[in-house]
Amino acid sequence: MKKRVVLVAFVLIFLILLIVPVSALSFSDIFQKIKDFFNIFNIQEDQELKGELVALSGVSDEDLIGHYEFEGNANDSSGNGNHGTVYGAVSGTGVLGQGYEFDGDNDYIKLNNIGFTGNQELTWIAWVNPGTVDNADAILWYPDECVLRLKTGNNGVEFILNSFSSNDRVTSNANAWNLNEWNQVGAMYNGTNLCVIVNGVVDNCVQPTGSYGRCTYLDLGIRAQSTNDYNGKIDEG
Repeated sequence: MKKRVVLVAFVLIFLILLIVPVSALSFSDIFQKIKDFFNIFNIQEDQELKGELVALSGVSDEDLIGHYEFEGNANDSSGNGNHGTVYGAVSGTGVLGQGYEFDGDNDYIKLNNIGFTGNQELTWIAWVNPGTVDNADAILWYPDECVLRLKTGNNGVEFILNSFSSNDRVTSNANAWNLNEWNQVGAMYNGTNLCVIVNGVVDNCVQPTGSYGRCTYLDLGIRAQSTNDYNGKIDEG
């Protein structure tokens, strides 16, 4: 049974529709309204965002699993009680209201109740404002299985679901983000394709085989036992 949650958070993220009633909207309707009203999404019809949504910003729908506004805390405002816990990150100016600042040295936010397994479809969206990037700094991470990270060299975004038999990762085209600016990044697995999302557009996709492993929680801003901790800001979308 699908979890209900509205998630919003990274600099995320994570797709929001706070200015219109959503109680009667389907999951597809929500994304269409986000596209129409905010010009956030410009998704090809064959790459429709779907599945469990981890958006660090969001709206109420049965497929959404959390809504994190980061207004001084990491509480889930969807009413589902999937609150995050802040470790070291400090509240600061976000892209909308407040957000969180990470110093690249063991600062992170843990989402214990956000989990995915096997062939479960998912979407992650976030707003990030990186101060520095060291090789492959993690935005969202579960130990070496589920990863969304920024890459140096070509300023790309990489999404990994590590246990697929082939094509377990996809990287965006070059210049997907800039230092000291707000950039919207995201990831999607729609049951067929593994995709990265850059500023509301599906930027690149691969078709994996097999299934991915269990991601029982997500950490924002840190890759455990690694130097690839995120240095910058994260907020809702």
